[in-house]
Amino acid sequence: FFINQRLEQPVLRSEVPGDRPPADARAGGDGLDGGVAHPDLCAQLVGGVEQALTAFGADLLSATHTPNTNRPWIGRLTQNRSPGIFRVMRLIDLTRTIDPDDRARMPEPARPFAAVLSPEMEYLAPDAGGVEEMCGHLGCTPADLPDGTGWGSEWVSGMSSHMGTHVDAPLHYGPLCEGRPARTITDIALDELYCPGIVLDVRADAQANEALSVEALDRAIAAVGPPITEGSAVLLRTGQERFTLSDAGFYAYPGMSREGTLHLASLGAKVLGTDAGGWDRPFGAMREAFARTGDSSHLWDGHFAGREREVFIVQQLENLAALPDAGFHVGLFPMKLARASGAPARVVAFVDDQKP
Repeated sequence: FFINQRLEQPVLRSEVPGDRPPADARAGGDGLDGGVAHPDLCAQLVGGVEQALTAFGADLLSATHTPNTNRPWIGRLTQNRSPGIFRVMRLIDLTRTIDPDDRARMPEPARPFAAVLSPEMEYLAPDAGGVEEMCGHLGCTPADLPDGTGWGSEWVSGMSSHMGTHVDAPLHYGPLCEGRPARTITDIALDELYCPGIVLDVRADAQANEALSVEALDRAIAAVGPPITEGSAVLLRTGQERFTLSDAGFYAYPGMSREGTLHLASLGAKVLGTDAGGWDRPFGAMREAFARTGDSSHLWDGHFAGREREVFIVQQLENLAALPDAGFHVGLFPMKLARASGAPARVVAFVDDQKP
């Protein structure tokens, strides 16, 4: 089977010998060379494609087609479709922009952590470094190139695999996860990173440098309404959206404890996201608590919980205020860094505004 790529005539066709369209369709012709059109097979394939696209939450085909008077059975295919199967999905970018200029904006105490917040970049403009680079590779001069300019290019360095909006693979939490070798970022299937999502608004309970309590999480869950489903994403809106990297408050974020992390995982969440700079409390807060008490359970306990229950932690999200509390899907698309414990990701929410 294949689909005619002329968008005004979406004809599904079969090249199975012996298949024939209705006589009236043959009389009118389908305007294509080779193969013959078959309405029943077309209807079956249309239904299958619709189900697949609906499950993925995409709207890649038009919801309606103008029937062709020469091919009335084509019009029947569109008339027999279930109403409302195809919907327009609104995409909302939840990814923090990576800007090398942020390094200069960071307060001095935060600069040792620059590699997880902002890269170093050398920009090669088409009329400057880019044309020189291109001529060096191709053995030409600027005079040989259109308008004397070459390509644009950038060199990126000084960054962690956990920079910006990123996904943590289980290997980030330690060598073992649930008693098995911990998975890397390329071990995680893409369909595990596309899932239903909910936003927990915990701003009322969020305190700088403190862990959110299980009770605070439960209050936010109750306010959303629908329960957390198995394999879903829980995104924490802590209020960090009001800060930029130049503000001291950006680095004094509320975090998560071992208890809170395992609580969300026990309810079915697989993806755990936050708009804070990190999942745990800030390093300074954990270090101070450990120095004061000698209790090592204060150290990175939110992440270490991922050794007990496999979860994918996503940090430095933004734009959570643009999402509904529930009823959307989220897709996390990390770079495929071989054998890595995490990777920067483009995180996108898929929102169906037409849902009843």
